[in-house]
Amino acid sequence: MTDLEQLWSWPALAGLPRRPPPLTCEHGVLGRESGGAPAFQWLAASPGCSGPTSDLARELALGAEDVVRDTLLWHSRAGLHQAVRCWAPQHQGRPPVLEREKQVLEWARPADLPAALGALVLLPLAADRDDSAWRDGVLDPFAGRLFFTLAPTAIPPAALTPAALAQTIRTGTAELRRRCEEGVLADLYARLLAGHRGVYPARELEPLGPAALAALLLPLPRDLADRLSLLGWLPSTTQDPGPLDRQWDLILGGDAAAPPPSGEPAPGAALRARALSMAQAILGNDPRALPQAAPARAPTPIPTKLTLWGPSGSGKTVFLGQLYWQLSGSRQDDWVVYPGETGLDFLELMRDTMYSRNAFPPGTTLGSALAIVCHLVHRHTGERVTLALEDRAGADYEGLHQEVQERLLAADGIILLLDPKRQDDRVFNEVSHTFERLLLAAGRVAQQDPRPVAVCVTKADELIETPDDYRCALTDPAGFAAAHIDQRLHHYLETRFARFALFPVSAAGVRMRFGAIEPVVFYDELLRPRINCGQPFNLLAPIDWLIRQVAV
Repeated sequence: MTDLEQLWSWPALAGLPRRPPPLTCEHGVLGRESGGAPAFQWLAASPGCSGPTSDLARELALGAEDVVRDTLLWHSRAGLHQAVRCWAPQHQGRPPVLEREKQVLEWARPADLPAALGALVLLPLAADRDDSAWRDGVLDPFAGRLFFTLAPTAIPPAALTPAALAQTIRTGTAELRRRCEEGVLADLYARLLAGHRGVYPARELEPLGPAALAALLLPLPRDLADRLSLLGWLPSTTQDPGPLDRQWDLILGGDAAAPPPSGEPAPGAALRARALSMAQAILGNDPRALPQAAPARAPTPIPTKLTLWGPSGSGKTVFLGQLYWQLSGSRQDDWVVYPGETGLDFLELMRDTMYSRNAFPPGTTLGSALAIVCHLVHRHTGERVTLALEDRAGADYEGLHQEVQERLLAADGIILLLDPKRQDDRVFNEVSHTFERLLLAAGRVAQQDPRPVAVCVTKADELIETPDDYRCALTDPAGFAAAHIDQRLHHYLETRFARFALFPVSAAGVRMRFGAIEPVVFYDELLRPRINCGQPFNLLAPIDWLIRQVAV
């Protein structure tokens, strides 16, 4: 078999193109200082790394981590993958002095590419990373603590050739032959095929090299390999198996005693026979040993449904219109926007109103309704989002029209817009009226809504008056927004939603020149508000957060 034929024959690489496109990954560094807090903190990251704005640090936690080990892990979550080296730096220069460090390479996988491709390429790269990757970084002047800004990592094209990938597989399978018994490996594969999580081998394996860890994925079906998380070694003498089982599918060993059997039913004879052929295939580096099966198709991503809602006057139409035109034709943003079945005429009217006449659109009139849908597609991962807005005049919301309720009930996540200048009973009543009826309609009596809700404090341009305000809104957006929201309403949202986050946003935008914040909204001779040339602020942040939360 040629190198290319062999690559195409591994199930986990189904859909691999003849020439993989150029790959770029984000880079982050987690560190734990000597004598400091036990939790790892983000010390450095490239601008697109999800770590500092997500729960990734918690997801990569490995118990007490009180044993010095150099180990690797492969973490997968909804099309976002991380190759991580966990190690203890030996020679350090300038502060901080770290006792443990995690080098994180993050890949937002396009839906048509297999995750095993990323594992074969990124795990060897991560294994070679050390603290020089961040000690030569640039200090972030806006961060409230020591933090370095890194550059994204471009994957060398030579690493993506069939010859290079085949050599990595040969290196990995050779190590597996030396380290793994066929029966132990077959048992691991059988339990993974049966859907077990937190799988330990019957006999522990010392930490595997990067090629061997990646090669473990190859005989697995593509849909399973795309979502597996592998932990090479657990460097802890104490552990809580519950959280580890939820985060990791396969744990190859650890410094603590192996947990007791999970009690899950043993795999059946058919799965065991299939798993044995998989173990034989990977140990022999011969995919022809696998049972013949129809080639797997790359999964089609299911769109995430988000609904935009807010009390009257909160800026819903301006938010959606500005978001649409910000993304239209943009090469800098990760999302591509497309008009939906409804609302294109409105979006074009918004462009004329806001960009040609520098004016705000009029509010929705009493008795009328505005239904807008647009679609967002992530240019790197292929993720799809449907964003819907059903807008009516404030007085019409008293009855919570059926169409509005249906959209809110069907949504995977909700963007709730609140005007910080309106902190009165009418706003509280409108919000509570809507969501109390939603909870009852969903059958959640005396329960919280489990869906994620991004609470956006709009018109942040009116709240950002100084460079310090701007810095706070950038570095601590949740804290900045919390300081400008009605506390009674804040408490209400905490009691009704299991997951919500606060974001300051501005469709009009923020403009800073010569070290000063300049007003973006001004009034003409007829005292009508107009928009100057500000940069829309933070419009995509709530969408990115919702997508990550929906995937959990």
